[in-house]
Amino acid sequence: MKRISMFMSALALAFAFTSCDESGNGDTNLDNVTEDGFYVTGAATGSTELTADYMMAAGLNEANAEKPNRGGMFEKYVALEKGKEFYLVLYANGEETRYGAALEKFDVSEKDANPKDVEVRRGVLATGPDAPVMTVAESGLYHIVLDLNEANDLAFGAQIVIAPAIWGVRGAMNEWGFTPMPTPTFNQNTMTYVLEDCAVPSTGEFKFAYSAGWKIDLDDAGLVKANTNLGIEAEAAGELGNNALVPNGKNISIERGIYKITLTWTLKGGAIKNGYTATVEKTGTLEPVNYTDCQMELIGGGVAEQEGATADASSWNWGNVMLAGNSGKPVVNDKVYTWTWEKVALTADGWKIRVLNAAESGGVASFDLGDGAVDKTASTGVQASSDGNIYVTAGNYKVELVIDADKDAKKVVITALQ
Repeated sequence: MKRISMFMSALALAFAFTSCDESGNGDTNLDNVTEDGFYVTGAATGSTELTADYMMAAGLNEANAEKPNRGGMFEKYVALEKGKEFYLVLYANGEETRYGAALEKFDVSEKDANPKDVEVRRGVLATGPDAPVMTVAESGLYHIVLDLNEANDLAFGAQIVIAPAIWGVRGAMNEWGFTPMPTPTFNQNTMTYVLEDCAVPSTGEFKFAYSAGWKIDLDDAGLVKANTNLGIEAEAAGELGNNALVPNGKNISIERGIYKITLTWTLKGGAIKNGYTATVEKTGTLEPVNYTDCQMELIGGGVAEQEGATADASSWNWGNVMLAGNSGKPVVNDKVYTWTWEKVALTADGWKIRVLNAAESGGVASFDLGDGAVDKTASTGVQASSDGNIYVTAGNYKVELVIDADKDAKKVVITALQ
């Protein structure tokens, strides 16, 4: 058995290993394999026939926004039966090489935005006919990440990571916390997760995520992070509609109400999006939110140092905060609520509006508003945004936030002052 540290490409590795006569997985039927790549196989998958459905996708490294497609990184969601063996196979040029790892507990609980309350396991990659087979303790859906460490930048080295995928939702329904979806009956071809009577108190956005995380750090240095959430394949946040679900996609918009949310996984090869579909069905209504005692503040690097502004002491740790007038509370006209910052000095950096301290205020769930809430027609000085924050030309401004609770409509108007 060889343990590997490599700069070569996966296919170059395949040729190197097969030339040393290290291939050989006699219990796997390769007759239907037509495309070179990495596959998941073994009795735990429910099939010993290696078809396109078991092919892994190219991995996505969330830690590198400019170059997310990391060479030598692969991933797949697959249903595995407890106590039975599985391993990875590299099929290239008509030959196959087994990949495996002696998996041990990989504690990611203290790492920011990593999965919680599940046992993630990791092992140093080994290849050849004697590479360790792998097993899982519980039957279910798992996220498998393979990183060949081609750049030789991971201290742990080439590795396989296995994480239970307990799907749920994060967003407007739970203040971007985590609500797990009931685990469906185990099936190795398809499973549908259904969340009934999901209350969304105010129009906003959400994503699917598993095990209360956003990502898994493959190393302590934060160089490689496998994504653990699904959003829509779109240029900006929007309705689910016919958009595909992709790792690290854009937020899915959702209106106030009660919903039935479904997420279906199906065994499919290639890109992660091939294996997921979802529906969002509104099944009921909710009474308008009462914002009477809700305090709002400006927050961000764009809030200049000035009277009334203080350093952000929340977990955001982002620039300064500044309460709206009237001690941060709105002027109320029936069910229309208006918060006003009569004069605020703003820089060219980004900022947002959020509920005071990003915590509950006046019984209202936390939320924040960025560029998407700005009424561009009625505003002056507003600049283009590429990250969802609000940007203006540096200067003094009047800022108003208006919420029509009946319509669940939020609008920000920014006016440059002379």
